[in-house]
Amino acid sequence: MPSQQLPRMVINSLKAILGEDYSILSYERLPSRRNEVYKITGTPSPNSSSFLLVVKYYKQPGIAHETSILQEAHQHNLHVPTIIGSTADVLALEYIDAPNLCDLITINPDLMFGRMLATWLAKFHTTFSRENNQVLVKGDARIRNFLVQQDHLVGVDFEESHANSYHEDLAVTCASILDTTPLFTQTKVSLCREIIDQYGAIQQIPNSSQLKSAVHGRMVQVLQATATRRGNPPKLLNHIRQFKEVQL
Repeated sequence: MPSQQLPRMVINSLKAILGEDYSILSYERLPSRRNEVYKITGTPSPNSSSFLLVVKYYKQPGIAHETSILQEAHQHNLHVPTIIGSTADVLALEYIDAPNLCDLITINPDLMFGRMLATWLAKFHTTFSRENNQVLVKGDARIRNFLVQQDHLVGVDFEESHANSYHEDLAVTCASILDTTPLFTQTKVSLCREIIDQYGAIQQIPNSSQLKSAVHGRMVQVLQATATRRGNPPKLLNHIRQFKEVQL
């Protein structure tokens, strides 16, 4: 077990959720910008089998928001992690043993992944539609926040979800495809086109060229923000300048 101890809040919460006999066997902290996230192996009693959980310890407000999204998503058969239980600040979720979409696209940016992303995003936006032509966007819709399970995607991490235009999720998803190594390959640009085309077809959006133009403009903004966050690396900035002239 790592030398850094789990927060007492996490330990107490898991015992409250799974019983006082719950024992933590091992854990690993996972990357997260806003809260503390752990992959934990434990057992509910000395003679029972161990199992994995993903546990989110909210250092900022948001557990009620994310919990409600996960619950409603399940009611509409949208693929998201199952909630095991929660306390005021800790959310325990099933651990999904599936490859990360970002890793798979890095190896092989197959157009199949574009269809899977478009299908998942379209169902999410339809499920969480809002007034004034807005939807509940996933928020951090980068491809690292999707897992590939058999023939469908599982979306994870909804703490940044908020009302906005659906263009936002499409732009963030596509930008994250282009700004991961290898950067801005032609195959990846084609994958972005596939996502937008398939999304437009599923949602029956009549003007595909207008949709592509809107998403392209927002993608440039997202990519520029990413470059700033990374310290404006010249290679990435050069790719973004060239991408401004690309017609999706």
